[in-house]
Amino acid sequence: MAACTSSLVSSLEREKEARESKKAISYPFIPVPVPIFLPLSTRFFDEFLERVWPKEYYDSYMHLQNARIEMLKAVESAIGKRIETLERAQKEARPQKEKVKVE
Repeated sequence: MAACTSSLVSSLEREKEARESKKAISYPFIPVPVPIFLPLSTRFFDEFLERVWPKEYYDSYMHLQNARIEMLKAVESAIGKRIETLERAQKEARPQKEKVKVE
């Protein structure tokens, strides 16, 4: 407890000195561990969810899976529409070839 109090007091003193001298406060770097699931693939995520999801809530898991499928279909449809729009604009931008009659 004394170590925490002394570090708090020294931190407050540094803050006060920094305010007085109008310099930036430099705090020590404290690394914080963050769990990262590797590999970050969609298949890994699907398998992870299937293993972790409680079996008695299987219906809610299937609802989640169906919602994900519908979301992906919506994205696919939006991309398809965008492709059609770009192709149409590209056709309209092409100069029309003039037909010449040959005698």
